[in-house]
Amino acid sequence: MAFLSVGFPGLGLERFSVRRNLFSLEFFSLSLYGALIAAGFLLAVVYCMRRAGEFHLSQDEIIDMLICAVPAAVVGARLFYCVFNWSYYSRNLLRVFYVWEGGLAIYGAVIGALTAAGLYCRVKRIHIGAMFDLGALGLLIGQAVGRWGNLFNVEVYGVSTSLPWRMAIYETASPYAVYNPPIMVHPLFLYESLWNALGFVLLHFLSKKARRFNGQIFLCYAAWYGIGRGFMEGLRDPEYILDMFGDAVMVNQVLAFVSGMAALLALGYLLIFRNHDPDRMAAWTAARDARIAAKAGEKAGAAPKDGEDGDGNGTGNLADIDPEDYTPRSLGGGEDDTDDEKEGADDGGSDGRDGGGEDGQG
Repeated sequence: MAFLSVGFPGLGLERFSVRRNLFSLEFFSLSLYGALIAAGFLLAVVYCMRRAGEFHLSQDEIIDMLICAVPAAVVGARLFYCVFNWSYYSRNLLRVFYVWEGGLAIYGAVIGALTAAGLYCRVKRIHIGAMFDLGALGLLIGQAVGRWGNLFNVEVYGVSTSLPWRMAIYETASPYAVYNPPIMVHPLFLYESLWNALGFVLLHFLSKKARRFNGQIFLCYAAWYGIGRGFMEGLRDPEYILDMFGDAVMVNQVLAFVSGMAALLALGYLLIFRNHDPDRMAAWTAARDARIAAKAGEKAGAAPKDGEDGDGNGTGNLADIDPEDYTPRSLGGGEDDTDDEKEGADDGGSDGRDGGGEDGQG
């Protein structure tokens, strides 16, 4: 068994031992890697819960989505890793289930989580773009914090370098042996953590000041993370390049660049060639809630007649309104209840139907 220690000599941080476990009991131990992953997850959840209303989501919807997405992320991360290391797992099929031995891929986790979250939103009629926008910010938090767990596992490092911020890795046969000359490598875990932290700060303020359509922040995240990760994969040690059917393939780098460039192109097209009304982001959710309320009223036997509201006014049946066709005036909303405003409401509903799919599908 090898004993590892690390250091950052160019930054004045001399060699120090790293411990893998935060604490150990007779039948249980908590690794520092796991603790940091959990800390990043909890910080992301707290952040998303606090900002849910700004994305026209409820906290209950966030929790229900996580119940679906978290297990899917673990399964996706494991499957992604095993598929691209099939030359080993094809001879050791049972070890596919040995998650505690390590072997989780971040891209598999993201794909699994997004798939589950998308299906949940589809079933619950939640705007996928809004959920993905908020989820992208949470992902950046979790990735920025969780990457520090790789320091304690002494993993996710790159090729040799002499740069001032190089990381030194010392390996000995026992904790008391004389250290061999260290290897000096790129601390990729640090690069990715800082890249994600910077991305979070930028997208946090962008989401508050310049978010124009549902899905915009998620596309920014995919472009930012994908392109950055692609360049970092180019510095990665060959030991950590995924193996595909016996051949070394830089799968992560290809996937990173492809997803990042695709997101960047989609973002540019939507911003340049499509018109967006930020008010429609709230309107979509309002129409959905109105539809749900109308259906609940029908089940209770209290639904208004077609073409009338509860007071007998001709506003139409809310259950017949589709969220994607909604504009604020399609429910007759206005400051003055005049005949002109009612005519404007009819016109507004027509306009909403003409352009309904634009931001609803952003």
